[in-house]
Formats: sequence, C-alpha cells, structure tokens
Amino acid sequence: AIYNINQVSFRQAITPERMQGRMNATMRFIVWGTIPVGTITGGFLGGLIGLHETIWVGAIATLFAFVPVFLGPVRSIVTMPQPAGQTAVNDPTGEAVDETPGPVVGSPRASLDQE
Repeated sequence: AIYNINQVSFRQAITPERMQGRMNATMRFIVWGTIPVGTITGGFLGGLIGLHETIWVGAIATLFAFVPVFLGPVRSIVTMPQPAGQTAVNDPTGEAVDETPGPVVGSPRASLDQE
C-alpha cells in the first residue's frame, strides 16, 4: 500500500498533466499485463517441481522484489522533479519552457487547424 501511494504520487509529479492518461494506461498495461505471464509460469513451475516448492520459489522471489528499486536511480532522488513545462521553485531564470507539441502533419487535427 505504501509503495503504491509513493509510486503513483511520483509518477504524477513528474508527468505533464496532458500525459497523465497515457502514463496511467501504460503503467496499468505493464502491471496488469504481466499477471497472465506469472500465472502461466507458476503453473508450469508447479507441474515441473511441485506445488509446495513453487510456493517457496514465489515467497523467496517476493522477499527480493525490492532489489531493482534499491539498486536503481530512485534512491538518489532528494527532491521531487518538476514536470516538463513548469518552472521549478528554485529555478534562477524563472522562465517556464512550453513543451506542448503542435499537431502532427497529416493528422486530422492538423487539417482542421489549417482551415
């Protein structure tokens, strides 16, 4: 529960508002999309080495699930980064950069903008 609150807050803090929906959909696809892979792997492993042994493998793997986060760059973050296009509180220039993309050439929106 604590991990989920922290990771969602972090993702929302560093993702521009216009990209929040895509980011959330992508994360849900990655997280929920791996469930069938784990189910198939667990069933295969259960048939290969037995159910009790498979449960032990899962329990031990769960104990070490923190290792990628622990060894990754997330630990070194001291302050929350600002999303693109927003001015940081301690930014010496005080200027925000507008990184809003324009319409893609050939898209329906681009043809509407030209009319």
